[in-house]
Amino acid sequence: MADVDSSIVEKAQRIEVRNILKKLNDGKTLTSAERRILSEHGDGVGRIDGTSKYNVSALNIITGYDRRTLARVLGKMRGEYTIREVIEAFKLYGQKGKDAIDPVYERARKDKELADKTALENQVRRGELLEVSDVKQIWADHIASAKSGMRSLPSKLAPVVAAETDPNVVNEILLDGVDEALEELGTE
Repeated sequence: MADVDSSIVEKAQRIEVRNILKKLNDGKTLTSAERRILSEHGDGVGRIDGTSKYNVSALNIITGYDRRTLARVLGKMRGEYTIREVIEAFKLYGQKGKDAIDPVYERARKDKELADKTALENQVRRGELLEVSDVKQIWADHIASAKSGMRSLPSKLAPVVAAETDPNVVNEILLDGVDEALEELGTE
């Protein structure tokens, strides 16, 4: 068998680790072969030994992930990490799945909430929007007034209706009394 250039082997192993890290980052389950690779090479890939620690720039070259992604997964920008620590960080980050905080999304959500708040404040200033407590009080006053007007009808109309013997006239008097009470309600 021909000797294989060690840089080619190292590059293939880096690609393999990069793919496994991506899978972990996406929260996917690893195959038994991928788990075996991690157990065999988790502390070192090719000439990358397990005791060596690497900064984010070196990890960028090794894993292929950009510095921001590595910083987000590792939780801090500075420091040095073994390949095993990076793999564990990707496992934890991948387990978070959809619950992981996306700063771009959170900023957009915050901006939308601020825009909505400003729009509501503008509507209040223009008188297009009222406080719920104010509306409740206005309606309570209207209902109390309507109730009072309706409850006063018998005392107002009883003497007039009592003198009448024609049901049509009594009906007309009652309708006029109700219309008058409703008209008073409409002018408030």
